[in-house]
Amino acid sequence: MNTAPFGNCKTTDLSYGDRLQSIGGLVAIDKRTQLICACSENIEEFIGACPDELLGKSWQVVFTDDQMGSSIARADTTARQLPLIQKAEFRGKAMLIASHSIGSIVLAELEPCQPEPHQFTFAGRVGFLERLAMTGTAENAARLLIETVAATTGHDRVMLYKFLPDWHGEVIAECLKPGVGGYLGLRFPAADLPENARRLYLVNWQRVIADVRADTVALVRHQDCGPLDLTFSQFRAVHPVHIQYLKNIGVEASFSVSIIVAGKLWGLVACHHLTAKIPSLDQRQMCEEVARMIGLHMTAMEDFRVEQSRAAYRERLAAILGALRTQSEDRRALVSQLAPIGKVFSAQGVLAHLDHQDFHNGSVPDDISLGALRNSLQMNDRSRITALHSINPVLAQYPALVRFASGSLYIPLAGEDYLLLLRTEQVETVRWAGRPQSEADSGEEFAELTPRASFRAWTETVKGVAYPWQEEQIEAAGNLRALLIEFTEKQQLEEMALHDPLTGLANRAMFEKALQEAIRQSIKGNLLAAVFMLDLDRFKQVNDTMGHAAGDALLIEVAGRLKGLVRARDTVARLGGDEFVIVACDIQHAEDASRTAERIIREIHRPFIIQDRSVEIGISIGVSMCPTHAVEQDELLADADLALYQAKNAGRNTFKSYSNEMLSGSEQHESLRKGLTDSLHNGSLSLVYQPILGSRKKTLQSFETFARWQHPDKGVLSARDFLPLLEKFQLLPEFTEWGIRQVLMQGRLWMRKPLPLVPVSINLAARQFIAVDLVNLCIALSRELEVGLEWLRFDIDETALQADFPRIAAKIAELFRLGILVNIDHFGQGLVPLNKLGDLKINTLKVSGRYFEWSRDNTSNDALIAIVREIGRVLQVPIVACQIESEVMATRAIAAGIEYLQGYHLSKELTPDAAEEWLRDRAGSEQGHQPEENR
Repeated sequence: MNTAPFGNCKTTDLSYGDRLQSIGGLVAIDKRTQLICACSENIEEFIGACPDELLGKSWQVVFTDDQMGSSIARADTTARQLPLIQKAEFRGKAMLIASHSIGSIVLAELEPCQPEPHQFTFAGRVGFLERLAMTGTAENAARLLIETVAATTGHDRVMLYKFLPDWHGEVIAECLKPGVGGYLGLRFPAADLPENARRLYLVNWQRVIADVRADTVALVRHQDCGPLDLTFSQFRAVHPVHIQYLKNIGVEASFSVSIIVAGKLWGLVACHHLTAKIPSLDQRQMCEEVARMIGLHMTAMEDFRVEQSRAAYRERLAAILGALRTQSEDRRALVSQLAPIGKVFSAQGVLAHLDHQDFHNGSVPDDISLGALRNSLQMNDRSRITALHSINPVLAQYPALVRFASGSLYIPLAGEDYLLLLRTEQVETVRWAGRPQSEADSGEEFAELTPRASFRAWTETVKGVAYPWQEEQIEAAGNLRALLIEFTEKQQLEEMALHDPLTGLANRAMFEKALQEAIRQSIKGNLLAAVFMLDLDRFKQVNDTMGHAAGDALLIEVAGRLKGLVRARDTVARLGGDEFVIVACDIQHAEDASRTAERIIREIHRPFIIQDRSVEIGISIGVSMCPTHAVEQDELLADADLALYQAKNAGRNTFKSYSNEMLSGSEQHESLRKGLTDSLHNGSLSLVYQPILGSRKKTLQSFETFARWQHPDKGVLSARDFLPLLEKFQLLPEFTEWGIRQVLMQGRLWMRKPLPLVPVSINLAARQFIAVDLVNLCIALSRELEVGLEWLRFDIDETALQADFPRIAAKIAELFRLGILVNIDHFGQGLVPLNKLGDLKINTLKVSGRYFEWSRDNTSNDALIAIVREIGRVLQVPIVACQIESEVMATRAIAAGIEYLQGYHLSKELTPDAAEEWLRDRAGSEQGHQPEENR
């Protein structure tokens, strides 16, 4: 068969060509013009008209409406359409016309009618479907196909050719005529059917070659006709290399049918005949129909198998994730699951690279070989999973890698972490149908493009190959990757959420978890557990005289000393400010808690070096014991708080253990309760105000208020010093009412002066915000004092949102309907999902000024600032930088785009009269300035 040159047989587009097999004729019709735009050179043999009589003429000069009307009317499409088959007579010759559309072109192919066409009768279909239903595997279904094709076409050799993962093909079944040799069990290299040919077989399910020795005919095109897409042509000429291949194998004619399973080329039914032969169009169409039915059946079986496999993998991966969640909070808990992961994926070895350390399980190479393997992994794309079932040639020089890592499944995780599943070498003896061309004729320049001459079986031992990774395993590896990344990120977020960002100690949330566990162990094991409430003495002096930066440095040093004084199983937490707490479990004797308290006092009393200065402070400690004093968390904390208050009352720098005498009718208890109750009415409680300024013009935007108690013996105490006592004595509602009343009364006074009233926020502890009915309280006070609420604000800590988000969110919404807005304080220290935060009616986000301190490396802080600022933009709320204590901090905050500033650098806390002066200055300098808008 002489054919026009296609170009390189491995890269050329086989769908286009200008030659056809001579077994039929072709007419191409342009539906846009209704004219014949091309035809085969031999068309006159079939319809009695030569190309010159057809090109540029209407299709109706050849065909009738009944013959071609339906095809011409088909919508334009580039998708496969099954051909329409019509019978026709041309000059007394009976012809079959197979027509199909591709784009705007209709291809009509004509061939003589066979005298006895093969019919796939209804009874034949029923019998075939019954046999198909009995096949339990894909291979058995495919065997039924070759039996049907062999019986239909009568070819000498019909082979079932299955593709392997590397596109080599293996003959797994065959039907042979007597005296015809076969290739059962032999493999054919992937080069025998290169990728461009496989693409064609995937869309055109059949291919016929009637006579390898027959000449082809030219495709004659009209001058206005471009190249034709012959993808679905019955008679398209094939590449000369393939013709030579068939000649070398001793085949004169061939016919093939694709087996498509789940949209992929599973295999081929390859038919060979030792003499020229063409199955009729009816036979070819029947073979394709049968192949489609079997392909659908195999697809259904494959889908069922894959879904079963997916379900099994999901179940196993869920078990692994569940095991991770019940173990250590450290993400290295993954190491304990390496063996189960290896078992799930049928891997003989597993390597985990976590935090720049390697952990492994099962059969793995030696350290030197692993080093080479790790280096090669740096070339992998970290955005996707990489599966290999043969050793990288670069690594083949390492025998241990060949033995233990011929197969690998690379699963990148977060950062530089990854999992590597390894499969051992499976030495295989392969029988090839002829020696591969690359070895047989390696000296020839284009050896791989020349079909080999010999197909005599030869045996090769294949090394460096492992059992291939299945698609559902790779899919499951992707699911595992997603689960592990989510688990790791969650662990990191929880680590951040459960630790104080300044000191690295546990925060309130983690402390409460530790306390609950200590109580559980104490009750279950009849053991003692202790709660140490600690409050630094003279810490406020350090803040006031040296600044908050020095105060933060001191808190970090204190945290380090406290960690060094307790056991690994104990928990040290910072609750806020200079308030710390320790939970110690499994204590043998009550005296042990006393000795621990004494050690803490001695250690904290030692001088600290802060900013090159020696700083001395003290510490007061209150201790309560479980189950001696209480077995409920709140009671234990209240007892420790009360003991702490007693320690402070005893002169500070000491400790007190809780005793019932502290409450039971003691004069001291009654005196303390009376002192707090009286303070709500006798004027010893007061409010101070701190301005919040616009960052650019330093204009007053709002005030934040803080409660102070002028204690007769201890001087001025901040709210955090006496808030536990208010809670213990159930005075929180009265205290909260007092604070709101004072703010509203002060605001009414300023408005009557008149002064421009700015928003005023009241700082509330989480337990105040949750426990007190703020909505009805504000409504009642507004009516009583005849003052509006639209300028009132409440500040709550972000971590408070974690305590009871639904209740807090509902309360924020109710306050919003009254015109009262809520600010989120200490933003960035909690773990509230942003989608939830976006649902809240919040006014501002307040962040710590420590983000704006100068350091040698501000990269981390700058990144955090950028994130917070972007969150503010998305939520459409401004950012307030609090605790701005220096010009450097103010400058950095302004440069970062922060809208508002607050802190000692701008103004210390003010009495109401001093705050009034700020309002007068604002009225004088900013006539017409509008207060902060309701958001």
